[in-house]
Amino acid sequence: MAVIRKSFSGGLSADEEILLEEWLGSDEENGREYSFLKSLYMWKNPPFAPDEVDDGRMPWRIRRLLLKNSIGTNVFVRAYRIVACLLLIPLAGVLVWALTDRPSDQDSVAMQEVRAPFGICSAVTLPDGSEVVLNAGSSLRFPSVFDGTSRAVELSGEAYFEVESCPDRPFIVRTGGLDIVATGTSFNVEAYSGEDMIAVTMVEGEVGLYAPDDRFVRTMMAEDRLVYSRNTGTVDETAGYSYRYISWKDGVLAFRNDPLDSILARLGRLYNVEFILMDESLAHKQFYATFNNESLESILKLLSMSDNVRFEQVSGTGAGSDHGIRKIYVMNREKH
Repeated sequence: MAVIRKSFSGGLSADEEILLEEWLGSDEENGREYSFLKSLYMWKNPPFAPDEVDDGRMPWRIRRLLLKNSIGTNVFVRAYRIVACLLLIPLAGVLVWALTDRPSDQDSVAMQEVRAPFGICSAVTLPDGSEVVLNAGSSLRFPSVFDGTSRAVELSGEAYFEVESCPDRPFIVRTGGLDIVATGTSFNVEAYSGEDMIAVTMVEGEVGLYAPDDRFVRTMMAEDRLVYSRNTGTVDETAGYSYRYISWKDGVLAFRNDPLDSILARLGRLYNVEFILMDESLAHKQFYATFNNESLESILKLLSMSDNVRFEQVSGTGAGSDHGIRKIYVMNREKH
C-alpha cells in the first residue's frame, strides 16, 4: 500500500517501480483497484491549491469557484419521486483540478433538502442520474448544482445509494462521522443522528472511507459490511453480504437473530411509534423473522407469539409527547 500511495506523488525507486508493475500485471483486479485509489488521491490532493492561482485577469465567476467549491443537485418533487436535471458550469483543463471539496457559498449555490418522515420512505433521483432511497426518519441535503470536482450529499438517517459512474468526480456521502467516497457503485448507509453507530453495507463496486479529520479508514469492496463508532473511531467489519441490511427498501423487514431493542428502533421509525421498554432484560432477546409489507399489529403479534414479550398500546399521548406518535409498552409476559 505504501508503494501505491508513493506512486501517486512520484519518486518511486527503480525497485519500487518494478514491484508496482509486477503487482499491476499479476491481476486485472489490481489495475482496477489502483485506478480507484488514484482517483481518491487526486480528489484529496489536487495538483495545486486555489490560493496559488494567479487570478488577476481571471473572470470573477471562475475565481469564486476556485476559492469555494460548488457541489450539488437541482430537483423537482413529484409524489415520492424527485427528478432532476444536471447543470454543469464548464471549466477548462487544469482549472477543474484546482477545486477542492469545500462547500460553496450560499449566494451561488442554494441548498436542497429531502426528508422522509417517520412512516414513509422516499425515492430521489439526483442530477447525475444517481438513485437514492431514503428510509423513514431520514433526510438528504445537497446544493442545487453539481459544478465542482466532486458530488457531495449530507445524510442523516439511512439511505440506499446507486451511484452513477464518474471516476473524475467522486460521489461523497457525509454523515457527520464518516465520509463515504465512491465513483460508481451501490451501497447502504445507516447514520441516524444521536446514534453512535454508522454502518455501511456494500452491494457492488467499492468505496473509500474517511474519518472527520480526513484520516483514511479503509477501502470497502462488494459484499462487505462495516460498522464504525463515532465516539471511539473503532471499526467492526464483517465479510459476506446479506440482503437483510438493504431489504427495507423493498418493503421487507428481515431480522436474523437481531436484539429486540434494535428491532423496536427500526419499527418505531418505520411505523411512527415510540416503544417504551418496561423490562431491560428484554432488550437483548434475539428474534429471527421476515416480514413483507406486514402491518405493525401483525408484526407485534408474531413477535409476542415467539417469546415472552407483550405489547400494550397506551391510550392517548402523555404530556410532552410528540403529537400523533403512538406509544406502546413492551413488557415481559411472565412479570406483567
